Amino acid sequence: MSAFQAWRWRRRVHHLALDICTDFVLPDGVEGFVHIEQVLLRPEGLCVLDLLEGAGRLIAGERLLEWSLVGKHRRFMFPNPLLLLEHKLTAVHLLAGQVPIGGYVVLADGLVVPRAQPERVVSFTELRHQLPRPSSAAAVAPATAEAWARIKVAANRSSG
Repeated sequence: MSAFQAWRWRRRVHHLALDICTDFVLPDGVEGFVHIEQVLLRPEGLCVLDLLEGAGRLIAGERLLEWSLVGKHRRFMFPNPLLLLEHKLTAVHLLAGQVPIGGYVVLADGLVVPRAQPERVVSFTELRHQLPRPSSAAAVAPATAEAWARIKVAANRSSG
């Protein structure tokens, strides 16, 4: 992702959250670490987002081990990002405790899923419908605020 694309993505997502932590690493609970692209603080809890980049048709399924991206001149196969999203949700849950946590794989604008789209795979337009813009005065539960503070400390510690 170019610097401009990263800036544009952060700008689009910024309107969906009260606060955002980006690009950090958390322990995964099994002696490893997992990279977190973005965690959003929302009035109802936390939301983990992964951006899936590319252009072309995406052959995807919740139970498939590998997905395929079919472009104009080539086909590219990669591990199912929903499996990694589950891993990331677990890492955030270990840090956040009993706070509600959701997550989505968000498709870049150039990706099209010609068949049934997996449940937690959404376009940015669909994401905006799933996560409407919160009011700046929206209340956050105390447990969520405490969990968010722990996430921010972990994000600051891993990024520098």
